[in-house]
Amino acid sequence: MGIFGLLEGFSQTGITLLLFAVFAFLIDDLSRFVLHYLSHKIDFLWRLHRVHHTVRIMTPASAFRVHPAFLLIVTLRNSITVGFLTGVYSYTFNVNSSYSDILGLTALNLFFNIFPGHLKHSHVPMGLGKWENIVISPLQHQIHHSLARDHINKNYGMTLA
Repeated sequence: MGIFGLLEGFSQTGITLLLFAVFAFLIDDLSRFVLHYLSHKIDFLWRLHRVHHTVRIMTPASAFRVHPAFLLIVTLRNSITVGFLTGVYSYTFNVNSSYSDILGLTALNLFFNIFPGHLKHSHVPMGLGKWENIVISPLQHQIHHSLARDHINKNYGMTLA
């Protein structure tokens, strides 16, 4: 075995790309959860993140109400996560991922991060029924933004519950 190719004999296929996409999505969502959780617990991060929580009426545009420094932190988190996962994938399967591979995964991530993000920040109390055990619904995220004492420090999830 050379320096690269931990799983010698495996090659990049549709299956490995699909597995990578699913794994990348899960790790990305976990890292977003951790950053969101820490943003409510660490004073410095909270001072930046609370700009997002100053919205009185939730609308899809509320998702974009963020402090510029917090946007930089979110972008850095995303870059580190995608870079790390791409490196692990490239090393494990001894491949050089093309821009189209990464762009496809980024598009998939973008869809799951933006489309539900707009719905989550609407003012319509829309639940997802039994799916709320898996996916954060707009109603769950509205509870996160609620000022009611029972709702404070609830629902830090981003896409997955």
